[in-house]
Amino acid sequence: MSGNQIGQVGFQGLRDSLERAQAAATRVVSSAAGGDAGQLTEAIVELQAAKLQAGAAAQVVRAADDTLGTLLDILA
Repeated sequence: MSGNQIGQVGFQGLRDSLERAQAAATRVVSSAAGGDAGQLTEAIVELQAAKLQAGAAAQVVRAADDTLGTLLDILA
């Protein structure tokens, strides 16, 4: 897998985490409005998981960028 492909995996992870966060945020609002504390807690945990997923995906993108930069330095 090339550095570019790894970067693409990271970007897809960022997109997925954004979709996950949006869905969780919608559930937070609807759960809070409905007064369902159990669902509210689950939605908040899901929102936190989306945040962690985004951080991990960003690290993948950063690592791919660093790797590509190192390869360019070696080849230059």
